[in-house]
This record gives sequence, structure tokens and C-alpha cells, in this order.
Amino acid sequence: MDKLYMEVFNFIFMSMYTGLGLSIMCSYLGFWTGWD
Repeated sequence: MDKLYMEVFNFIFMSMYTGLGLSIMCSYLGFWTGWD
């Protein structure tokens, strides 16, 4: 049960981390396209 909890927590953490990276990348793209 503890191992399952750790796997779920790791999955949620990774999805949050990748989502944050995607939002940062999108904001950078918006910055560069809006710079024109």
C-alpha cells in the first residue's frame, strides 16, 4: 500500500512538474511571438 501511495504521489508530482514546464515554455513562446 505504501509503495502504491509513493507511485501515485510520484505520478502526480511528475505531471505537475511537466505541466509547469509546459506553461513556462508557452509563456516564453508567447513572449517571443509578442515581441514582434
